[in-house]
Amino acid sequence: MHGYDVVDHQKVNDELGGEEGHQRFSQRLSELQLGQVLDIVPNHMAIGHENRYWWDVLENGPSSRYATWFDIDWHSSEVKLQNKVLIPVLGDQYGRTLTAGQIQIEQQGAEFRVRYADHLFPLAPQPLASILQKAAESLHDDTLGFIADSLSRLPIAGCERSCDDPGTSPR
Repeated sequence: MHGYDVVDHQKVNDELGGEEGHQRFSQRLSELQLGQVLDIVPNHMAIGHENRYWWDVLENGPSSRYATWFDIDWHSSEVKLQNKVLIPVLGDQYGRTLTAGQIQIEQQGAEFRVRYADHLFPLAPQPLASILQKAAESLHDDTLGFIADSLSRLPIAGCERSCDDPGTSPR
């Protein structure tokens, strides 16, 4: 097993015997007067909504408290790619995919998500402001307008210091 399907390093993988299997393993190691070494590498994890750390990074960008856990170049030499995560999942050019209606925004509870085929991604709250504002105007919905206005006032995602610095404390 490669171990890249982990989504929580604080929990023993059920496929490896779970907590009960780990207890048995640890007991046997103790009987043999052996120890164990755990090599925990935060960016060696499965990506998807099950991974709350990755999901938080996708939603909050460099402002995520986990922004430095993953190998993300927040300071790309290409300005338009700074503070962004590129995930190559589209089967065609973005414009064509969008025009074809293959990219959709969904709401689940208090969260908004982007769906493309079987892929699901969180939406950062700030960009939702313009979408919700247009919906509020179209529906003449003051509550939706209030939510859009509130979202537009949120701070833009970013780091107080360099996001490449492991000691960085994102806002």
